[in-house]
Amino acid sequence: MKLLQRVALFFGGLYGAVGVALSALASHVSDEILAANGREMLRAASQMESLHAVLIIVLALSQKPNFIVATLGYIVGILFFCLPVTLAAFGWIDRAYGAPAGGVLLMVSWLYLALAAIGGRATKRQRSIED
Repeated sequence: MKLLQRVALFFGGLYGAVGVALSALASHVSDEILAANGREMLRAASQMESLHAVLIIVLALSQKPNFIVATLGYIVGILFFCLPVTLAAFGWIDRAYGAPAGGVLLMVSWLYLALAAIGGRATKRQRSIED
């Protein structure tokens, strides 16, 4: 198993566990410790994290060189999206400033995946990153 594949599987598993934890928090945490709309923010972060965790794992197991860039984009994008949303849900930061950047990175990664799926062969750089 290649290094990037192991890294992607690690983050896929980690994000899956965090997604379940966020869902549990959204369902069971007291309203007193959440910010306004905090429960909805936790649910949104949970859904995004869980969906992309599965996607990261599937792409890592596919071992397709064309999908590496998209997979890395999902890993970073989820971190930039879900972390600030979760912190804002508890009122630990005023606004989820990083969330838009994470969301844009996720959208770009989805578009890259669509293009990579029809694009064919990997570039020399992508093949060298895999090894």
